[in-house]
Amino acid sequence: MARDKRKFDASTPSEDGELRIRLDTARLGLEREHLGHVKRSYEGINALALLMSERHPDAVRPKHAHWALSPAAAADAGLDIISVAKPQQWETPWEVWDYVAARWCVDFDACASPLNALAPRYASSTDDFLAREDLTGVTIFCNPPYSLDRCATGSCAAIGPIIGKLVDGDVCARGCTVVAFVPVLAHQRWFHEFVTGAASGGRMCHEVHWIEGLLKWNNPFHETPSTSPYPYPFALCVWRPGEAPVQQSECVVALTPTPRDHHSRFLHLRRCTKRGCGKVRMLSRYVDPQRTVPSSFTCADAGDTQYASCDAHEFVMHFT
Repeated sequence: MARDKRKFDASTPSEDGELRIRLDTARLGLEREHLGHVKRSYEGINALALLMSERHPDAVRPKHAHWALSPAAAADAGLDIISVAKPQQWETPWEVWDYVAARWCVDFDACASPLNALAPRYASSTDDFLAREDLTGVTIFCNPPYSLDRCATGSCAAIGPIIGKLVDGDVCARGCTVVAFVPVLAHQRWFHEFVTGAASGGRMCHEVHWIEGLLKWNNPFHETPSTSPYPYPFALCVWRPGEAPVQQSECVVALTPTPRDHHSRFLHLRRCTKRGCGKVRMLSRYVDPQRTVPSSFTCADAGDTQYASCDAHEFVMHFT
């Protein structure tokens, strides 16, 4: 895959044939004492990966502008490996999250990563979040991945198993409220099992917020940004503890797109100023960077409970 020559210096083969790529941090705005931000784009993701490779050269090895790493090497270097399936990184549009945050106090993001989590606590779609003991009675947001190798093949085949796991396990068994952001796919069984309740044995959701119009999505791991909206409309569906409703509450929602310079369009980096730490942290997507003063930033200010301590590792990405 070709590198962007405007951003990266030329690479030269090492003695063992590997490529050594040096990041021109000054041109990316990352050479300042307290770092800064990069666009939430393919360029920005590569800038972050290259920055971490410079900080941890023994754990991260460049390979075709992506990064292959050994779990043992990463652990020895004090790093967490974040496995990234590039096709599954379509991020919740900010105007949708703005609507959600104004109406529900979300405690947990069920299908997220440090790059895009919309709540202080989160899990990836492959984590066993039902095994967690800290989720009883909380409000969970879910923007499910649409396909996973472990699920059946077919269009959006992963949505049904994930929504079913949340509704049966969290809503029914643990008294949670689930707010799921799903495409309106009336031709698929999961939609009538968990949204309309029309399928045999289905569980109707309590509320449906139909989103007017079509939405554009961002995937920072794709080289070419999407220019067209997703072909299907979307809805926010809410399941609450207790019995399924006799009749749903419905409304139609018109969302206002966010400004082009909104903080959610960038990856905001900070370096911990606490003595003896100096680790690089990424601000959670929902954290307004103006709320954090770079000169006094500490790990606890990042908004991500998984990395809110100076004892927590930095993370690097493994692309799959």
